Amino acid sequence: SQPGMLREWLPMQGAYLRHLYAMHSEPSVSHNDSFVCMGCSGGGGTWKCTSCFGQPIYCATCCRSLHTRTPFHRVEQWNIKGFWESSWLRDLGVVIPLGHRGSACPVPDVSLSPDPDEVDEGFDMEADEHEDNTDDPLRFAERPPRVSLDYMLIVDSTGVHELQVKWCGCPNAPAPTDQLLDSGLFPASQRVPRTCFTFRVLDDFMLDNLECKVTAMSYYRKLRRLTNPAFPHEVPDRYLELIRVAREWAVLQANKNFGFGPQWRGDPGDGALAHFCPACPQPGINIASNWKEEEHSYLYARSYVMDGNFSAEQMRMRRPGNDVPLMPGTMFMVHPTQYEDHINNAEDGNEPNTCHEHRAVQRSNASHKHLEVTGVGATACSRHGCFVPHAVVNFQLGERQRNMDYSLSNSLNYHAEGIKHTYVLYDVMCQYGIHLEQRFAKAQHLSMPRGLIIDKGIGLFHVHGHKRECELWYSPTFIKGMGETDGEILETLWSTLNKISISTRTMSTSHRQETLDRHMNDWNWKKMLTMGRYFMPCTRPLAEKLKQEFEEMEAGIAGHVNLREWKHAVERAERKRRKDPTIMDAIDTKPPTRIGREDVAIQLLAEEDVEEDLPAGRSEWLLHWQGLDIEKSQLALRKHVSQLGRNATKLEKLALAKSRKALQSRIDKWHTRARPFVGATAYRIPTSSLSSGSQLHRGRPARAANVRQRSHSSHSSEDGDEEIVAERQLLRFPSQFAHEDRTRRLHGLCDMELSLRRGQANDSLHRLTELISTKSWMFRVSIRPSRTQSKKTHAWGPMHRLEQRIQVSAATYRASRAAMLLLDMTPTDRSTYKKLGAEDLKASTAIAEPNAAGERHHNLSWIWCLDVHKGEEPTQDLIEVKCVNWYRSRCKMHRAAEEEAILKRELDSIQRYFGYQQRLWEGYALQEDEAAWRGYAQFCRQRAAFYNRLHAHAASQYAAMYGHSAEQM
Repeated sequence: SQPGMLREWLPMQGAYLRHLYAMHSEPSVSHNDSFVCMGCSGGGGTWKCTSCFGQPIYCATCCRSLHTRTPFHRVEQWNIKGFWESSWLRDLGVVIPLGHRGSACPVPDVSLSPDPDEVDEGFDMEADEHEDNTDDPLRFAERPPRVSLDYMLIVDSTGVHELQVKWCGCPNAPAPTDQLLDSGLFPASQRVPRTCFTFRVLDDFMLDNLECKVTAMSYYRKLRRLTNPAFPHEVPDRYLELIRVAREWAVLQANKNFGFGPQWRGDPGDGALAHFCPACPQPGINIASNWKEEEHSYLYARSYVMDGNFSAEQMRMRRPGNDVPLMPGTMFMVHPTQYEDHINNAEDGNEPNTCHEHRAVQRSNASHKHLEVTGVGATACSRHGCFVPHAVVNFQLGERQRNMDYSLSNSLNYHAEGIKHTYVLYDVMCQYGIHLEQRFAKAQHLSMPRGLIIDKGIGLFHVHGHKRECELWYSPTFIKGMGETDGEILETLWSTLNKISISTRTMSTSHRQETLDRHMNDWNWKKMLTMGRYFMPCTRPLAEKLKQEFEEMEAGIAGHVNLREWKHAVERAERKRRKDPTIMDAIDTKPPTRIGREDVAIQLLAEEDVEEDLPAGRSEWLLHWQGLDIEKSQLALRKHVSQLGRNATKLEKLALAKSRKALQSRIDKWHTRARPFVGATAYRIPTSSLSSGSQLHRGRPARAANVRQRSHSSHSSEDGDEEIVAERQLLRFPSQFAHEDRTRRLHGLCDMELSLRRGQANDSLHRLTELISTKSWMFRVSIRPSRTQSKKTHAWGPMHRLEQRIQVSAATYRASRAAMLLLDMTPTDRSTYKKLGAEDLKASTAIAEPNAAGERHHNLSWIWCLDVHKGEEPTQDLIEVKCVNWYRSRCKMHRAAEEEAILKRELDSIQRYFGYQQRLWEGYALQEDEAAWRGYAQFCRQRAAFYNRLHAHAASQYAAMYGHSAEQM
């Protein structure tokens, strides 16, 4: 194990450290007392290359000759004072020859006319890209000296180098900029370049930015420290140049990766430089030519999810005129010109806010004067989590309908020619979708394919934060053809994008757009590489299991309901729900009546007049200001004590003492009243303490062994005797007596307690669902929109208090269930009142794998599905509930069967997509003349080979799962 290896290494660290010191030892000395050169075996070995493997030591001649093609290696020179000091290859005469692939030019030219405007490229008063560097102590250092005109400043991944450049002086020599680019050097200016960036450092920065979210400032700080670890502030500052050149490099790489450049390819259009999902149906690209003949239209339907993100905001630019767009609208962020015209002219709907989930979004519609952009909205494929190209929009105020309309419009028209069926999931669809088609018809820049059918839904997590009716109307579980789509996958995309959004906040408008585009494209790219493998765990459908469970349920209710009539009603509602989702109410039932503690108490009080074997008042003794209420007060006080901890203030200790005294008085009275009901001689006041591991959680009577340490459950009185604090004293309910007493002498009281405990459990579960729903809503409204630490801290205060109430209700339920177990609860109760775990109390919008097979069946805790009714007989109400449960089971069975069919089509589409891309690049390679775009055809063939490999891998996966190739079908 890793910890074991660390322990094994600890005794050896001294030996390791000796080797590190040895790297600083003097050069080897020959028989004539000269330092040995490892190149020529002669003397003068005073130069050590720290970049070459083994850190060899050379003489000046060997070191110079061996580094003509590695001019960016780092070297050290032996100082006569007895140590190695940093040096430069330029001191050895190493230069960079241009024009001959690293070989020396026969007629080199070392001079270029210096341009005063280009000499010092490290300062720009007009820049609008400065990151906050207040956390860097080096900001107080003096500016570094200017670079000599005799040298070119070259920024490489190994550091910042000052080297002489020898230009090609041949008669037909290329222009200086061309010579630099042919040598892998990117000039920082186009007139007389004095600074260059190697292609390697630009690739390295891009990769660090994509994978590690490193900003340009942090990256350049690293380069300065690599260059001069002792005095990094003495290294010339080219941070602003890095930002500008990296943007240019990113544009070039994006065009190259999609084969743009030659005139016949034209200019990139909207979304033309973005990758999309290889599994989503795209006519003419990745589905069979006869796809319209398929009986089940859902197999070739698009499925989208929409959402907003208020972390990707942007500050107002100080100088908006400095913004220079390089690739507007070519990836994921929409082109600003048409979008701004749409925002200025479109209208939002005026539907009344009938659902608190919609009100949560409306709260985000506040203006922020210091922000140019308050967030972004996007549309992604709901099954695989790929952003749709040219469908990400900026928010000016909040998540308004006009913003998301534009995103949806572009998504519906992206590579979707001929597709007539689409699923759209949105967490506020209950309001957003009411007049969707009317808004599209009125807006100039919105459109959807003619005859398009849209099934509207809400993701599985968010739909349960809405009013109850929204579940049947919009839950993916009840939408025919959705498969096992969860509809929450955009949350995981936001969590990744938010890591870079911190740095894009202060960027210029176009730079921010390009950075977000690049990261979204990288997300889709990595999704594409692993898409086939991504489906492998998903190919074990639950169809057979769910079918068996459905048949068992159907057999159980067949004798109580006309299933044929019920099936007809269900099918009729499913056909009409698209136009009027309220039609689904016909197959719903009223919320089940929960028999609470008060209802049980009323019933027991009425029964006391009939029974004469025990004194009256026993139900009040168990229930109201005594009994169960005291137990609940104990639980609440125990939670309060745990929150106080050991560092409570004097005032808090005083308040705690008063609460304990009042509670103790109630407990003493309760014990006194117990004697007439259980027998004065048999009733003994318990002396053991109540621990969290006793009857409240484990379902066993508390014993003396459960007495906790004195610091937690007891304290000493003035006379030295140990006293058990009030909140941990046992209340001797009938369930706490021995089994023989419960079954004989206290049988009536035990039945009474069981009824009361059942009602108490119902109340606790009902309260838990209310509190957890509130918790989910508060998270969306208060926690997620908070930007600053102070706002987050303020928002978490009410959340913590709400969590305490949840824990108290959970403890009350566990206490009820533990007592019911002791009272020999019925099998029906055992299946109804299940063990409550920590996972049943969670509320989270970030679902790690929402599309994993079977995950939709575990999103909701059992507490949300509990139905508790008066009586055990199949009343009409109970029959209705069973019919609704039958419908839910039927929907899950159908969604699982659909999922199996959709997965097969998607794996087929993945294979076809890679095959299409292979043929596309092979065609590009045949289009261009070698003389016009040298290397273009070779690059295209390289890309074709890449997609051929992906195609072969996807075909093998399909064959392994289905026994034949998809393209043989």
